Amino acid sequence: MGCREESEPKQYVSRLDILIPFVNVRLIEPERPPQTDSQPESGSEMTKKQRQNAAKREAQKAAKAEAEAQRVATLSKHKRELEKAKIAEQYSKKGGGSSASIDKGHLVWD
Repeated sequence: MGCREESEPKQYVSRLDILIPFVNVRLIEPERPPQTDSQPESGSEMTKKQRQNAAKREAQKAAKAEAEAQRVATLSKHKRELEKAKIAEQYSKKGGGSSASIDKGHLVWD
């Protein structure tokens, strides 16, 4: 079950490359014509509409960033308030130890 090497050169049939012993078939990509750009020839110049769209995108990005900053600030404030409430609740409970009282001259642990 070893690999045999063939002394015959590869044969090309139209756009398929076929290797007979292992039945490998692969398609060759056809050449594509170059795409034409809809932008003006000098890449640095933008049309009026492109400038307007770019300004609009920048304004949307700025608004989105501001909203995200506000959301993060509100979330952190909420988390701090929850932490304070949790700490206050822990301190308000009688925690950890037993309490003692004196009943008829005797020390009684509760």
